[in-house]
Amino acid sequence: MKKYIVEIKFRSFKDFKNTRRCIEEHIIKLMGRDKSLFMRVAFNEALNNALFHGNGGDQEKYITVKLRTIGSRLIMRIKDSGEGFRWIHKIF
Repeated sequence: MKKYIVEIKFRSFKDFKNTRRCIEEHIIKLMGRDKSLFMRVAFNEALNNALFHGNGGDQEKYITVKLRTIGSRLIMRIKDSGEGFRWIHKIF
C-alpha cells in the first residue's frame, strides 16, 4: 500500500489558495527553495488546471492532492472531479 505524507481533499476557492500555500511550503521543506522551483511551478500549473479546466471552477466538485516520497523522489498526484477528455483526439 502506498503511503502518502500529505493528502488533502478540497473544493472551495479559499481552500484552493490555502492548499496551494501549504503544499508549496511542504515542497520547499522537502527539497529546499532553489531545488524545488520547477516542482512548485509544475504543482501550481496542475492545481490551476484541475480547478479551472477539470472542475470548470465548480466549487461543488472536489480536488484531491497527494504527495509522497520514495527515497529522494517527491511524487505528486492531483485528481479533479471533471469528466476528462479523449486527449488522443486533441493531438491528431
